[in-house]
Amino acid sequence: MRKLHRQILLTLSILIFIVVAPLLVFYAMGFRFDFRKLEVTKVGMLVVESQPESVNVFLNNKFVDNGTPFKSSSLTPGNYKIKVEKQGFFAWKKTLPVKSGKVNWASHVRLFYENPSLKQLVKDQTFDDFKYIASEKKIFLLSNYQDKEGIYEYNIDSARLTKIFPEKDDAVIYENAEFSDLKLSLNGRYAFFSWKDKSMTKNYMIANSEKVINLNTVFGYEITNPNWSMKNDSLIYWIYKDNLYSYNADSSSIPSVALTSVSNFAISDDYVFLEKFENEKYVLKRAKENSLGSNIFLIENPENIKIVEIKVGLKNAVAFKLENNVLYLVKQKKNSNDFLATKIFENPLGFVWSEKENKLLYYNDVEMWFYELINRASDIPIIHNEYKINNANLIARSQTKIEKAIWYPDFEHVLYNIDKRLNVIELDERSTKNMYTFNNFMISDFAPDLKGENLIFLNQDKYLFETRISEDDALF
Repeated sequence: MRKLHRQILLTLSILIFIVVAPLLVFYAMGFRFDFRKLEVTKVGMLVVESQPESVNVFLNNKFVDNGTPFKSSSLTPGNYKIKVEKQGFFAWKKTLPVKSGKVNWASHVRLFYENPSLKQLVKDQTFDDFKYIASEKKIFLLSNYQDKEGIYEYNIDSARLTKIFPEKDDAVIYENAEFSDLKLSLNGRYAFFSWKDKSMTKNYMIANSEKVINLNTVFGYEITNPNWSMKNDSLIYWIYKDNLYSYNADSSSIPSVALTSVSNFAISDDYVFLEKFENEKYVLKRAKENSLGSNIFLIENPENIKIVEIKVGLKNAVAFKLENNVLYLVKQKKNSNDFLATKIFENPLGFVWSEKENKLLYYNDVEMWFYELINRASDIPIIHNEYKINNANLIARSQTKIEKAIWYPDFEHVLYNIDKRLNVIELDERSTKNMYTFNNFMISDFAPDLKGENLIFLNQDKYLFETRISEDDALF
């Protein structure tokens, strides 16, 4: 009898093994039985990454985790509603598909405060323009406020406002002066600016807390398109009568002609890009800053109309706007060392490159677009399924005027203002784009810090404020 029991148990064990083992293998290989479709299917995976990471994650309206990164590796194919939320923040929502044997990512989830608190940095004075050096935690400000006209520096850490120009003893001379054209050298060591006196004569200046240089004294002519060197924080270039001049603020030498027949230019870390007029044609060239005479031809101006603005991205990608207000993108031809200028937009109010991944943001009164340029020689191919590569992507349309648009520091969101209200929108066009409006303050100008946590802004009355709009748990 015992022998018979043993034989029965052995037989049952073998049968169970024969049945269960393949199921276990199939399970380990990611196969599941889909009770909705009544069929065996291979599962997919969904990964969610966010800033901040201490959030609540919901999948199809069910709580699944209290932090990110969140990974669910046993999802049957289908569409899944994802919600990421945290108290005090706008919720992030999106519906994403999970496909058999595939991984889908929501890797650029960013939460923003619904009602961020405000801190006024400077009281009893307004400003007309500012430049924020986030790496140095310094703000340079231009004011035409009555009896306080001039250029200022604000140190965020010490909360100290210092007047750079004019000095107190000279303040009477600059009463009712109109200041403009604020541009900073590398790391904000020097400030270039201009001011008009009562006779409307334009004066060009370079100054910091230790030194003031009146360029009208050392040069004496009109200055157009001033640009600081990206390698030397005391070297500035400008154009006068189609000549490119250079000037070293440290040495206070006389400005010298660096190159002739230059109608416009822009400076990157590697090159100076030059628009020159040669043989009755406008052409775009580039040269090393220390050897401007050895310039290399890139393209002919496609419409032979003067360029009014040039901007340079990573790997020396170039965009430029013509006098007829048409925006062109310069791309390298496939399987070639030659370049091609492609018309991408008309009537842009502004355009700016991202500091990584070569994304060009551009906008007019009612539309915002971006173009991510992946060079054929890119060291690391970047593949997104959130939007199109090497193509124009519409970010948003507005029924009211877009006043300004800039990149958020992750370069996956855009900050923009409409009717003095700050808005933020993600680039990810899958499902519905997440877009938020900060309704508890009004702005006229703005700039984020390096991680996008804090925002410096001038409010509708042009007072200087700081607010915290997000949290970032990343170490760097």
